[in-house]
Amino acid sequence: MINFFLDLETIPDQRPLALEKLRADVTAPGQYKKPESIDKWLADNAQSAAEEKHHKTSLNGIAGEICSIAWAFDDGEIQGLFRPPDITERQFLETFFETIYGETTATMKPGEGTPMLQWIGHNLIDFDLRFLLHRSLINNVRPMFTLPVDARHGQGKVFDTMKEWAGWKGFVSQNALREAFGIKGKSDMDGSMVWQAYQDGKFEEILEYNKDDVRIVREIYNRMTWQT
Repeated sequence: MINFFLDLETIPDQRPLALEKLRADVTAPGQYKKPESIDKWLADNAQSAAEEKHHKTSLNGIAGEICSIAWAFDDGEIQGLFRPPDITERQFLETFFETIYGETTATMKPGEGTPMLQWIGHNLIDFDLRFLLHRSLINNVRPMFTLPVDARHGQGKVFDTMKEWAGWKGFVSQNALREAFGIKGKSDMDGSMVWQAYQDGKFEEILEYNKDDVRIVREIYNRMTWQT
C-alpha cells in the first residue's frame, strides 16, 4: 500500500461567453417592482452578481476547471503540475495521469500487479476526487488507474482528513486543523484567491500554495495516525 497525498486547485468556467451568459440571467431582487428601479439595480449590481456566480463555478465539476495538481507518495518529495492558459485541460489531465501511472509502476517487478494507492487529502471524497473524475469525463480522458470516488473513508482506499475529524456529514477546514495541531503555515493565499492570482499571472505562487497544502495534509494525516 502506497500513501498518495493529493490536492487540486480549480478556476471558474472558461468556456466562451460564460460570464456574459451569467450576467444575462441576473435578475433584480423581488422588492424592486418599478421598471426604473429594476433597471437601476441591474446597472449597479448585475456585473458584480454575475462575477460572484462565475467565481463559484470553480467548485462545480461541470463548469469549473483544474489549473493545478500537487501530490506526494508516502514521505517523498512533493510534486506538482500547473496548467497555464495555453495548455488545454485535456492535455493537462493526460500528463497528470501518465505521470502518476509511471511513478506507481516504476518499481514493479515482472508479474506484479499495480501497487495499491491509499488516496489521502482534505475533503478529498466530496471534492477533489469527484472533481477530478468529472473533468476527466468531460474531457474524455480515461485515467490509467481507478479513481476511488465511491470509496468510504478509512476502509483502505481513501483517507479523508476532514471526515476523520468531523465525521461523515461534519465539516472542519484544513486551516483549522493546521492551527490546532500547531503545523506551520507558509502561503498567504487561500482557495478563494486562486482565480484572481491566475488572472494576474501568478502561476508559480498558485503551484507553491497547492504543494504547501499537500505538505500540510500529510502532516495532519501523520498526526491523526499517531506517526508524529
